[in-house]
Amino acid sequence: MTRGVMNPAQELASEQGVNVNLTFENITGANGLNAARRVLNNPADGYTLFPSTNSISPHIATGQADFTLDDWGYVARVQHDTSWLYSSGRDGVGHDNISSLVEKAKGGDTVNIGAVGGVTGAAFAVLLADAADIIDNTNIVTYQDAGRMTTDTISGEIDAAYGEIQELQSQYEAGDISLIVVGVEDRLDDFPDVPTTVENGWDVTYGLSRGFNVKAGTPDEATQFWSDFIQLGMGSDQYQELEQETLLYFREGYQAPDGFRDTMANEVSIYEEVVEALDM
Repeated sequence: MTRGVMNPAQELASEQGVNVNLTFENITGANGLNAARRVLNNPADGYTLFPSTNSISPHIATGQADFTLDDWGYVARVQHDTSWLYSSGRDGVGHDNISSLVEKAKGGDTVNIGAVGGVTGAAFAVLLADAADIIDNTNIVTYQDAGRMTTDTISGEIDAAYGEIQELQSQYEAGDISLIVVGVEDRLDDFPDVPTTVENGWDVTYGLSRGFNVKAGTPDEATQFWSDFIQLGMGSDQYQELEQETLLYFREGYQAPDGFRDTMANEVSIYEEVVEALDM
């Protein structure tokens, strides 16, 4: 996300006579917490941005963070993923549709749904199971490796798994998996045969958000500069091509500072619900 939006923004800004020097620093460890702490240890002067992919809200919800949402400023959301459940594409294995999975659970059997990525990976399945009133018969099977999870889904070791469409498209086109539900309101033109959560009566449209934050106290004019800068990059041909390639165009990605703050607060609430449901 970071270079995909920042590099074209830099080029376009330069063409307009605005020179912005960008330095990208990759700080590893603790699932993003080390990078978050580095940003918070820097001055709130607008010169340090944090691409906050899954590194703020989940850690606050799980109690691993030594910061709160009030310690952050909000620049912009850039991407908003769609959430999918998929099952095996083999005949007689898994579930051809979401109704089959729900009926199994309501019949008293346990359904096993795979997830990678801790609370962020489990969130959609937990919210859907709760909305469909099958949470008591739903078991979230956590994986470290998405490849192993997909293999187990295809073979029928588990009933279904959570994924994002950019990761699933090749297996879907090969017929290895079936897409049984997507967490949006209306059916997608690119996948007209895949039912939505909302059409089933489940108000579950959660999807991962990616965006940029700064340290709280950063001047408003600096925050607005970067928000406009990001919008410039998102409108570039390069970024639009990236959106098409990764199927990120199903939802509006950009969200201004105030809306992005509300989104992250809602994410914390969602992840806290997941933590409670999974007894994490």
